[in-house]
Amino acid sequence: MLTLQRNAALGLVAAGLLTFSSIGYADWVDDWNKTMSDMWTQTKDTAQKGWKAVAPKEMVEIGLAYGTEKEKWLQWATAEFAKTPEGKNVKINLIPMGSVEGSEAILKQDKRIHVWSPASGLVQDLLVDKWKKEHDGKDPIFSDAPLALTPMVIVMWEDRYTAFTAKYNDMNFKNIASALEEKTGWTAIAQKPEWGMFTFAHTIPTSSNSGLLTLALMAYDFLDVSRGIKAEQVMDEGFLTWLAKAQSNITTEESSTGKLMEDMLRHGPTQTNAVVVYENLALSDMEAAEKRWGKIKIVYPTRSVWNDNPYYILDVPWSTDVHRNAAKLFQDFLLSKPAQLVARDEYLFRPANLDVPILDEKSKFSDLIKKGVVKVDVATITRPKAEVLEQLLVIWKRNDKH
Repeated sequence: MLTLQRNAALGLVAAGLLTFSSIGYADWVDDWNKTMSDMWTQTKDTAQKGWKAVAPKEMVEIGLAYGTEKEKWLQWATAEFAKTPEGKNVKINLIPMGSVEGSEAILKQDKRIHVWSPASGLVQDLLVDKWKKEHDGKDPIFSDAPLALTPMVIVMWEDRYTAFTAKYNDMNFKNIASALEEKTGWTAIAQKPEWGMFTFAHTIPTSSNSGLLTLALMAYDFLDVSRGIKAEQVMDEGFLTWLAKAQSNITTEESSTGKLMEDMLRHGPTQTNAVVVYENLALSDMEAAEKRWGKIKIVYPTRSVWNDNPYYILDVPWSTDVHRNAAKLFQDFLLSKPAQLVARDEYLFRPANLDVPILDEKSKFSDLIKKGVVKVDVATITRPKAEVLEQLLVIWKRNDKH
């Protein structure tokens, strides 16, 4: 498979579609393959080794709680799956929920939910650790698989980004916090009083994966580490003071990352200068932003993280073998080549199916890389443990003045 991907890249280079070297591409393919192989290795055996679901003879109804960043893809997939022989007797009820919100709903035994698909495996332990404590060590997840990948990015209006980096050089969370502290806003930053105050937003961490991830990335940035952060480190006095100051100036009003991006586009740069969202949302909205207000700049943080959009088939009292079988059928459809190509080309996710390349002659990513919009090699942090995330949420709640 690596050989096929490398040969495809060489053809794109020869056609003038790619601007980076074949050697660089080959290195990236190796890194990407390892990233995806590691993700698949970490999933439960039943998701990848010999579990064959069969089409039910009678109607089965399952509920899928999902992060709204993939809403349009899942709506398309649900409609298409129903047309297949495997899906004609399976009704998929889509239940939009923030990633943290979804874990809490399952803990409260929301019997509508048979499958949970948050934006990231980051929140898995928030469910599993608590469920095990309350249910004699039983794991609530029967199987899991990544559906599609997208990294965290910072999105900023291009003219604001140019002015910001002229003063601060790099757009990282420390510099964002410094800009938020400027009492005269853009007057102090770039002698632009007409731009008002510098504004920055992320989603609410207690309900949304992207908001929780932003807190984690801020911690990693401040502590200047990329691996193995511990709960005691986020209790560092310097970090607590810095985060409290930053949080007092950050806007956190949305629990949906998709809604946050929509609000930025709806109200324009006067209300929101920059947001933290998923790459696929930013790429999907570039054209709409430019037509309405102007160009946006997509910034890949020095430390980012992959959102793998896992598909968790639940092993909970209200979910039977019949439900799990139906859920697996839909998982197989979502990971099929046609569905993965739609996720890639229509909704700009990076495929989780290793047999579907990110770059080929039909991929929008090829053109976006050529234009310098997309960064293929994203530096990522290790996933923080549940105790770190819980501590960050406690700190955020204490600082929250809403």
